[in-house]
Amino acid sequence: MTIHVLIQCSKKKSLDFSPEMKWSSKTTLESWKTKWEKQPVSTDAEKLYSGRSIKREFEFISRTSGVEGYIISGGAGLAKLNDKIPSYESTFSNGNGPHYSQWHQLPLGGLARITPQKGDIIVSFAAPSYHRVIKEDPMFEKLASKFVVASTSPLSSHQDVTSVDIHPRTAELLKVAYIDLNSELLNQYLIGGIKRLEEVYQDCEKLPSMQQRRAISDEDLLALIESFESISSITNSVKYIRHTLGISASYERIRDAIHQLR
Repeated sequence: MTIHVLIQCSKKKSLDFSPEMKWSSKTTLESWKTKWEKQPVSTDAEKLYSGRSIKREFEFISRTSGVEGYIISGGAGLAKLNDKIPSYESTFSNGNGPHYSQWHQLPLGGLARITPQKGDIIVSFAAPSYHRVIKEDPMFEKLASKFVVASTSPLSSHQDVTSVDIHPRTAELLKVAYIDLNSELLNQYLIGGIKRLEEVYQDCEKLPSMQQRRAISDEDLLALIESFESISSITNSVKYIRHTLGISASYERIRDAIHQLR
């Protein structure tokens, strides 16, 4: 059995990108692919992405037998760790990258690159925007029964997907920043599978009631809000963050973070 692990790319990269490799409002899928093919410098995807979280995920993948890693990239498509790719800047927000429905048409393609055998699993803990592109991929329906995701993922609503409940206080229990939570969920899964994540949830239920709100950095606040599958309103988000999660952040600060992500 092979575990196919899909992780999200990082903005931080080890190589600078040429000006033409920045997706703008004028960029089309066709022009992007043409420029991509003409880039003179490329490197292994595993060496290009240098963000803290993704480097930890590379480590988790490399130390676990029977695991094959892929990167959900806003510029490349679905990249294998040893794929040679140029540096670039492209995201799934604010018109600075392809539309969700175009992702599988990027230079390296999408889910069609995965050819799971009987008994194989596809595991992914990533921000909702990365799973929305997966959901739009034409191959998703065919592969849905192979997927294991968090209950907060947009993919979790599919009847064939295996969804794992994630407690709101998981980051607190595992002693990680919210920006590193998805990486740690992957780590816990590779250590002990779904059973391990169920144990984490049960341990969260046993945590004592929060007596006071905890401080959180701007980076972690953005990562936390980005992990929400949807935002019904700013007011409800403020209540959830402040009262349910026990985090110290003003209405204005939470509002500004939501607006920034939008």
